Formats: sequence, structure tokens, C-alpha cells
Amino acid sequence: SSDVCSSDLAIAGGAPAQIITSVTTGGIAWVSRPDLNINTIADLKGRKFGVIRGLHELVLLKMLEQNNLTFSTSPGADVQLVFINSPPAVNTALKNKEVDAMSNPEPFPSRAVVEGFGKPLLRPYDTPLGAMPRAVFMRGDFLKANPETAQRFVDAVVDATMTLRADPKLARDYAVNEFLKGAITPADWDLAAQNQGYDVSLTADTVQAYIDSMRKYGMIKVQIDRKSTRLNSSHIPLSRMPSS
Repeated sequence: SSDVCSSDLAIAGGAPAQIITSVTTGGIAWVSRPDLNINTIADLKGRKFGVIRGLHELVLLKMLEQNNLTFSTSPGADVQLVFINSPPAVNTALKNKEVDAMSNPEPFPSRAVVEGFGKPLLRPYDTPLGAMPRAVFMRGDFLKANPETAQRFVDAVVDATMTLRADPKLARDYAVNEFLKGAITPADWDLAAQNQGYDVSLTADTVQAYIDSMRKYGMIKVQIDRKSTRLNSSHIPLSRMPSS
């Protein structure tokens, strides 16, 4: 599994993958320096914004465009983009005042706020890209040859996702002690969980919105859509669970 942006990049690059469902949403936040008057997206004008390439870049460009702000890696645009390689490095850049605001995956933005070198700006979910669904995909040839097995897998994903959503303590214990053992602390999980949801309702329209935006900003060059043999969302309508 990966975010939809990364999934589409892999498919556009020739990976024989087909998106079949999603598991989580959210997990991204923007924070700004507390010593600056940056409280809305409009306040980013004239500022430097630290961002990781890929999903964070795509969401940032979409949000800036929606708010009529120009952007460039060079000075002169409304917002100067500063591309940084990793979440810890993005936090460090904000802490050292090398950038004025940033986008980062949880728990890094929440950690910046707790440690005092960042203040909440926004959660960038108000675009056609939605709340950053995390896609689940499998090989297209496996899906074609084993449709019943694929459907049972989707059913199991839905079942597990519902269980984790219904029992936050179980989700925390599993993440901290099993799945992400040694990679995340209980305190960091608690921070991240405040900005994350469990949801399997990814739609073909949302996938298409990512493809269209990625083509617009030059992140993918080839044309792919929901009818492509390399992007099959036929199982998505079957992966549903009650809304919270």
C-alpha cells in the first residue's frame, strides 16, 4: 500500500498494479513558525515553504492554485518552494528558520507544535484530492486470474480496518508493538492518531483527480485513467464500511 500519488506514479511508470481499495485517510498537516504572522494560506505570500516531493508537493500546488497564489523554487513568486528530502529534515529546516512554513506527515507536524518551534496552520484536505487516502493495490495479472481471492482479500482489509477504527487502543498497541515496532513511540502515535482516519471508501473519481492533477503539474507524462488496463478500480465499490 502507499498514498494514491505514489501508486499513480508507479502505475504511470509501468508497474502492473491495480488499485483495489484504501485503508486510511489524513496524516498530513501544515505548520508555520510561531514568530511569524502566518495564520491562513493567504499569509504564505512572500514566504518560503518546506515540502517533500510527491504527495506533499502535489497537495501544496493544488492548495496554492485554489487560493490564487503563484509558486516557484526561485524568488519572485508568491510562495517560494523549498524541496527537502525527508520528514525529519523538514522539521529541522522549520526549527532553524530556513523555511517559514512546512507540510509534513504525522507525527512530525504535531511534534513541531509540541516542541514549540511550530504552530498549526491547516490540514490540507479541502481539494478534489480529498483527505489523502492510502491506497491498497495488487498485481493486475493476479487480480484477473484470481478475482474471488482478490475479493476475499478486500473483505479482510475492510474487516481489519473496521476493527482498528472501532478499537483505538488495539490500533495503538498493534502499530507501536507490532507493525511499526521500534519506528514510532507511543507518544508519537497518540499525536498522529489525532489526524488520521480509517476509511476504505476510495473512489475511482478520487483516483482520477490525482491523475489529472499530477499530469497538470508535470509529475506524470503518460495518460492513464480508470479505463486503463493498468488502473482498475472494479473492486473499489465492493469495499465499503459504515461511516463514523
